[in-house]
Amino acid sequence: MASTLPKLPVFEAIARHDPESTVVIHSNSGRRFRYGELLGDVCKVRNRLYETAGRNDIDGERIAFLVENSYDYVDLHSESADDHHKKNHLLHRVPNLLRLLTTHKSLPPDMQSATRTAISPSNLRLAISGSAALPTPIKRAWADLSGGNVLLERFGMTEVGMALSCGLDVADRVDGSVGWPLPGVEARLVDVDTHQVIERGQERGPDGRERVGEIQLRGPTIFAEYWRNPEATAKEFVGSKDGRGQWFKTGDVAVRRAVDGAGKSSAPSQRDWTRGDMYFILGRRSADIIKSGGEKVSALEVEREMLALPQVAEVAVLAVPSGKWGQKVGAVVILDREHVPEGKWSPLEMRRALKGTLASYKIPQVLRLVDHIPRNAMGKINKKMLVKEIFQDDFSGDEL
Repeated sequence: MASTLPKLPVFEAIARHDPESTVVIHSNSGRRFRYGELLGDVCKVRNRLYETAGRNDIDGERIAFLVENSYDYVDLHSESADDHHKKNHLLHRVPNLLRLLTTHKSLPPDMQSATRTAISPSNLRLAISGSAALPTPIKRAWADLSGGNVLLERFGMTEVGMALSCGLDVADRVDGSVGWPLPGVEARLVDVDTHQVIERGQERGPDGRERVGEIQLRGPTIFAEYWRNPEATAKEFVGSKDGRGQWFKTGDVAVRRAVDGAGKSSAPSQRDWTRGDMYFILGRRSADIIKSGGEKVSALEVEREMLALPQVAEVAVLAVPSGKWGQKVGAVVILDREHVPEGKWSPLEMRRALKGTLASYKIPQVLRLVDHIPRNAMGKINKKMLVKEIFQDDFSGDEL
């Protein structure tokens, strides 16, 4: 079946621009679905039309080329008692939904107990976080709630499927890292300043600082084109001199780091690819890298540290235009009313709380407290739109 159906249009709803369709070769789709799963896994499906990360059927009819997969799908709409008694071995969720699950204390006691049991290691073999950066506090809260299930973070997008992943060994699930390129996927970092490939061993510049690069990928899982949009397709690929195919420019920037204790798995399915330096995502080049006074600040790094503060329930760190600095670091915060019942938290209090964990130039210069941060269906924030809505009067302000 796969050989007779050459292309599959895959639609996505994303934060950076209007919904679009990518075209994926059917033979490549099968490769996307095989990464990291074992025989006998069960994925429970709640919707008939579901995101590709959930491996669902469409309108109740399973896509033929996925039948060869090893998954055992359970449709929650099914009336079969056998279906409803099967355990859920795999869970794929975005960080925003995982964050909501950690609010289980608001549930009745019996529901709290059922929640902990359902996601415990005895019932859930693997919980995967993707589609957005996983804040360390959410990862820790999940491990505590589940009784030891450590979230596995990975990196992917509609255009490439799953491309990088931490390993199955707990030692390979490093905080803030998306791991290594999966088998068959080639990855490289291209310096955002010099546009030169950052080769292995060149992760630091002459000044000793980590070199920041855009992740570029190629391999059998990469999409073929944007549907009926050759201009956009050409813009997102760059040629190569080795004749082995073009590189797809992901738009995400990262650094590579060696991590002590990671990458030593002896499992046959892991040992060939969970080796070497690991990738750490800094964010979208267009929205998460803030250039302030000649320094580059990762919004994701600042968000991770702010979410570790007891005062902060949710946060979005933004690039606020500045006449003096080019951009300055701004923070939009929802307070945790359990720790800040009066609902007040000053910029000075924020800076004091972050002083021990962030360099001074990374600490937000402006702060806004809100009751709601808008997100799309995937839990992502349109930061370019949010900065215009929240910081309209700060576009040229340099009061700090």
